[in-house]
Order: sequence, then C-alpha cells, then structure tokens
Amino acid sequence: TALVSLVRALKESRGDVENQISEWEGRLADRIVELRMVLSWWKAKGGSKDDFVEIFDNSDGRLLSSSQELLLPSPSSSLVTDNTNNNSIQGGGTQQQQQQQLLRSKFLEKSAQVTLSESKVRKLRASIADLAEENSQNLIKVGKLGLTGAVSLARKLKEEVKEREHILQNLQQRETACRTRVCMIRNQL
Repeated sequence: TALVSLVRALKESRGDVENQISEWEGRLADRIVELRMVLSWWKAKGGSKDDFVEIFDNSDGRLLSSSQELLLPSPSSSLVTDNTNNNSIQGGGTQQQQQQQLLRSKFLEKSAQVTLSESKVRKLRASIADLAEENSQNLIKVGKLGLTGAVSLARKLKEEVKEREHILQNLQQRETACRTRVCMIRNQL
C-alpha cells in the first residue's frame, strides 16, 4: 500500500509540475513578446539592439555579474610573488622568517583539512557500501513479493519528476532574465 501511494503521489507531482511548466512557458512567451516590443521602441527612438550587449550573456540570457568579469589572483600565486619579493630584499631576515612561519602554518592548516576530508570520504564510502548492501537485500525481498514492476515504475516516475522540475527551473530562470532585460530597457526609454 505504501508503494501504491508513492506511485500515486509521484503521478500527481508529475502532473503538477507539467501544469507549472505550461504556465511558465506561457509567461516566457509573453516576456519574449514584451522584450521584442520594448526593443522595437528602443530602435524607433534611435537606439540599437547592440546597446545592451555588454549587460547580457548571450549564451543563456543571464545577466553578467561584475564579479564574473573580475580576475582575482589565486592565493598560491600571491604567496609565490610575496616570497620572491622577500627573497630579493636585502637584510629582510625577519620578514623572511615571518613569511616562512606563515607558510608553515598555512601548510599545517591545509594538511589538517586534507586529513579531515579524507576521513569524511572514508566514512561516506562506508555508508554508501552499507546502503548498497541494504538496497540489494530490499530488492531481493521486493522481487519475492512480486513488486519489481511497481518499484521500477516508481523509479521511472521519480526520474521524470526530477527532469520536469529541472525544465521548470530553467524556464523560470529564462523568464526572470527576460523580465530583467525588459525592465532595464524600459528604464533607458
């Protein structure tokens, strides 16, 4: 009965997501029409579509953030630069010692982080192995009960719901990007 209720819930969820997809497809279509209309107003006013190229990433319609455009130096390159600068300074023995101490402490910190990460990875691997064993035992029990088809149906429905939720999320992002474009162009009019 729990399996049957799961299948029903997944079918209902799939239907809800499909309804939301069709709703967001309509919203996106409306925003695209609105964007074209606003761009035509902008062109009629003497502007060009290219006036807004620097604001948008043409690959997926998302806004370019200023943080994506900034290239920050990596910490390792700054350490190398600082170290070479300190070596070239004559009589900077205390600075060199401080720099070496700093490097040692960072090395020890990173070593501790690596050790902790390795420990977490071992624990996760053990948990995954335990879950895989439990899953195989449960599948054997399900097979004995003759419910293999129901389990595969539930898995298939779960995958379909995830795929449709991803499509829905993509549509929502595209609609938001389109709405943002419209607002930015309207602000310029």
